[in-house]
Amino acid sequence: MKSFFVLSLAPFIQGVLGSTEISGGSPATIDSLPYLVSISHSGAFACAGVIVSGQHVVTSAQCVYGLEASPTSFSVRTGSSKTSSGGSVYTVTRIARHSQFNPTTKDFDVAVLKLASSISPGPTVQVIEFIQPGQDPKDGSECVASGWGDSEGQLQSVTLPIVNRDTCNQSYDGKITNRMICAGSEAGKGTCPGDRGGPVTYGGKLAGIISQTHGCELFGLPDVFTDIANSNIQSWIRSQ
Repeated sequence: MKSFFVLSLAPFIQGVLGSTEISGGSPATIDSLPYLVSISHSGAFACAGVIVSGQHVVTSAQCVYGLEASPTSFSVRTGSSKTSSGGSVYTVTRIARHSQFNPTTKDFDVAVLKLASSISPGPTVQVIEFIQPGQDPKDGSECVASGWGDSEGQLQSVTLPIVNRDTCNQSYDGKITNRMICAGSEAGKGTCPGDRGGPVTYGGKLAGIISQTHGCELFGLPDVFTDIANSNIQSWIRSQ
């Protein structure tokens, strides 16, 4: 995530070419986001993720698509504001990707990583509580999205308003399903491709997983997140 003014030339170039960090956000540390983890593939930062149990991390299916057969090529770093240092690192032993994930539409965009050993809890390492099934955040209410962007990114969070699903569908040609929620409509403020897999919280609980972004929303398109309140999505995560 990075803050910028929409009318300057630099953010325009970033928006067109594809910036990798959350835009319009504020710097954060792992102390305020103890459930957030960084996921690396073959030693390079790939995505963010969320601790949902002592041995499981939730992320975007896009982050592992086509690589499910090689789980040990992934690792998870907990308890650090950096993606390449600090905290503790765990090897992934199993990747479960939702069988209905559609790489074109991004429907059912969720995956669960099982770690080789249990996560050691502490002030900067904690399991997050899920939002209640069927209780989507109300339209216009505020959620918080968090992520690093890329391997050199500053950890940031951004507050975004929930956008009505029907309204969001007008921007996405009717492709927003009940497994998705939308948030954000202000140009220059939102998540970016490098934040994928990161958490979206509502009232301190996990409400979404960062899924679809479009050049940091330079032109004010809503972000699209996997809806954790959807009973199908949440029950599938818990079954892993």
